[in-house]
Amino acid sequence: MKRLLYVFMMLTILSSCDDDFEHTFDKTPTERKAEANENLASLLSDSEFGWKTTLIVGKEPIVGDFFVFKFDRSEGANDGIVTVANANGQADSEYAISHEAGTLLKFVTPNDVFFWLTNPDYREPVGYGADLEYIFMKEEDGKLYFSGKETKGQMVLEKAKESDWDMSALAAHHASFQETRTKNFHFLCITGGVEGTSEQNPLYIQIESPYYSQYFEEELKQKFYDFKYIFNGKRTRTNAATYIFTHDGIVFSDPLVLGQDTISNLVYNDDLKEWQIGNDGIKGKVLPSDLPMVATPGIVDLFIDDFFSREYCLALDPWGCKGPLANIMRDHLYSYDAPRLQRVNIKNKYVSPDGQDLGAGVVFRQSNDTDFAFLPLKMIKVGENHIKFERNGDVVTNIEGAEEKIANGTNIKAILDLVLEPQGWMIGCDVITLEGGSTHYDCVFYNVANPSNQIEYMGSFW
Repeated sequence: MKRLLYVFMMLTILSSCDDDFEHTFDKTPTERKAEANENLASLLSDSEFGWKTTLIVGKEPIVGDFFVFKFDRSEGANDGIVTVANANGQADSEYAISHEAGTLLKFVTPNDVFFWLTNPDYREPVGYGADLEYIFMKEEDGKLYFSGKETKGQMVLEKAKESDWDMSALAAHHASFQETRTKNFHFLCITGGVEGTSEQNPLYIQIESPYYSQYFEEELKQKFYDFKYIFNGKRTRTNAATYIFTHDGIVFSDPLVLGQDTISNLVYNDDLKEWQIGNDGIKGKVLPSDLPMVATPGIVDLFIDDFFSREYCLALDPWGCKGPLANIMRDHLYSYDAPRLQRVNIKNKYVSPDGQDLGAGVVFRQSNDTDFAFLPLKMIKVGENHIKFERNGDVVTNIEGAEEKIANGTNIKAILDLVLEPQGWMIGCDVITLEGGSTHYDCVFYNVANPSNQIEYMGSFW
């Protein structure tokens, strides 16, 4: 009886609402699909100046770019030609709209402007995993939302203005940003808004090019970055990502996250002629530098206590040196003025071939391992990545004429003037720890007074 009463009530309710009821299935599936295709085709083609998007794809690396699209629809069809523009140029492709698990926008024919993001194989830089087919999800607040058919990555189209097609601002941003990369190092200098930072205590975030980008063509190489920094005592190097140049500035496709704070974009201050952090509440700017500002904690102690005691640390030769120092070392190496003191190292805890414990100094040796000349040094730790050397005694040698040559030889005097330069040397290091537990220190010494003079050294622990 209760079941009969329930059925009667439901029939009564449905009957009373019959005039207001919207029939969901008053069209066939084919008709509904055609209507959805027509709706998207109209939305895309009816925008006077097309659509724009900042598209970000991939996982490692995370890659993005800014695009503007203009969809020109074929008469009476749901396909046509789409013109795509970005900072690198403009090109056309065919597009089509169909229905496959939803209303589908297909970019049919390739072009170099948009398609550099497709085909996921960064070892051959032909793409980074963007979709060619996008399922239309919704229209909301004037924006069109799509989901990549394969990757499920989001593409959001926003109506473009006529000015969005003028890419001169993007080219100008790219050019001015490249001007900040002319020195040895490229930093974000954060002076407020992030835990522990102030004008007196800035946080330096080193901006680098990923190691594999060295094999790219120059135009592609300039798109990529990663961050290296020490924050709250933790050393971090982020995955590779790309800059996205827009009319408003630069977007990081993979933002920098520091604790509770995120840095995602840069804006150009035309008055100060500098790139500044664009996120509200965070103060900082892009800072070019010839000296390493990100210190590796304990690196000076590590050199004094360990590396300087190793046989081939710190070799001064034409191959391990850069700048004027490399030229000086080349002239020294190929000089045949006797005595020839070709091999030059900075050493600590040096024991001479005849058993003398001589301590720290510059060691000059000939081609054999028994003849040597030793100039004592004092190694002074100035900071976590800053060291300087001072002369600390007279030359000890078993080579006839070596003391006089060290005192008066043109090349050796030039070498020692740099080694003993009063402002000293700053050390920049990449520290790589492998799964097996080995740690590799890839370091460069930069002469503070003239940073173009550099000495390279790589040391490892197993």
